[in-house]
Amino acid sequence: MNPFDLAGPQFLIFYALGILVLFGALYLLRRFLEPSDLSGIRVTDPYEIACLRGGTNEVLRIACVKLKDRGVLESEGKQIRAAQGWSTNALDPLEDQIATNFASSSEASSIFKLTHHADHVARSLESKGLIPDEDMRMRRFMIKLAVMVTIGGVAVVRIFQALSHGRVNFIFLIVLALVGLFLIWRYDPRRTPAGDRVLAGIKRLLTRLRYTRVKPGGGNDALLLAAAFGLAALPSEYSYAREWFPKSDSTWSSSSGASTGSGCGSSCGSSGDSGGDSGGSSGCGGCGGGGCGGGCGG
Repeated sequence: MNPFDLAGPQFLIFYALGILVLFGALYLLRRFLEPSDLSGIRVTDPYEIACLRGGTNEVLRIACVKLKDRGVLESEGKQIRAAQGWSTNALDPLEDQIATNFASSSEASSIFKLTHHADHVARSLESKGLIPDEDMRMRRFMIKLAVMVTIGGVAVVRIFQALSHGRVNFIFLIVLALVGLFLIWRYDPRRTPAGDRVLAGIKRLLTRLRYTRVKPGGGNDALLLAAAFGLAALPSEYSYAREWFPKSDSTWSSSSGASTGSGCGSSCGSSGDSGGDSGGSSGCGGCGGGGCGGGCGG
């Protein structure tokens, strides 16, 4: 049966179902074509966890929290400045750039001009297959383009068919086509399937921190908590962080009780942070059962 022979309402139903099928195919192709194997993957760096969850802006946010916690930064409201006599000792290049940015008092939001200094974190995740690299992004684009051409092409053919019969009642078709095109275009997951599973495992391992008294200056626990769940998951002692970055991406409320996928994906060992501090607690707890063995990836 030729779908273009369907009456108007029936064709709209067929078209809507077709968009849903194409969207489902787009989802399945991503699951099939992108990495999903967790073998050998270890993510213990809080900056990598933050980037995996929320991108490089989240890396900058939690780096500011870390530097405040270590006494490198001081603040009054949304104004941040570097403390007198701060030293580059034990600071990695990203943290050094942040401290330098606040050599004179500046708005917290000024940090986002340093996004390119966190690109190395994203590249590390790309090399592990946890977020799309350039080749994956190009493949995603080409597949989406093919889907969008199909959706738009069917609508255009139907519109010309209607015009050839002297009908102009295709406004609902246009609206439906635009909605479908918009949804397909916007579908661009931050992570690969492997990245989704690793992040779910990390959240499961770190959930206990949400119910632990995390204190300022107490090691890596606060950094890991913010990295995995967002600044909103931090206790009241860190209210300054939420004042600095009110739009921070927090996934605690939506994901803390609904993690799926592998229960592992991050190491249960020590989680040293990017600044070289090794004295904090890992915050990971244990994997349960027989433990982690080689780091929860296998």
